Amino acid sequence: MQDYQAPPKPKSKGLWPVMGLLMAIALGIIAYFIAPSVQRMVIQITKGGFTGQELPPDQMRLFFTGLVFLVLGSVAALIVAFAKPKPKRKVMDADMVKQKDAMRHEEKVRKARKLVIERELKKSNKRLD
Repeated sequence: MQDYQAPPKPKSKGLWPVMGLLMAIALGIIAYFIAPSVQRMVIQITKGGFTGQELPPDQMRLFFTGLVFLVLGSVAALIVAFAKPKPKRKVMDADMVKQKDAMRHEEKVRKARKLVIERELKKSNKRLD
């Protein structure tokens, strides 16, 4: 008698949205504290073109917080995209083309066989008459 083994449970992905939200909150907090440094760096790089006084200080900090948040979020998304394992069932276009060519070839062979069988049947029917 064989021992029954239950199939392995698939990995739960139910908490991924929650982890994404926590990561977004963490990136927002990091961006809020980095924003003044980035603002000073931009002022130094532009050399007078941008003074940092174009908006009230609170709005300027929120603007740079949003900018830093977008950059950090983009970097995090790229890291997650590159780290994600490839799906096992990924179908390549080249494989699909090969399969279609094989199916077309099989169809041609099947039609040729059918014609040969029909000819033989006609010949055998004529002999009987």
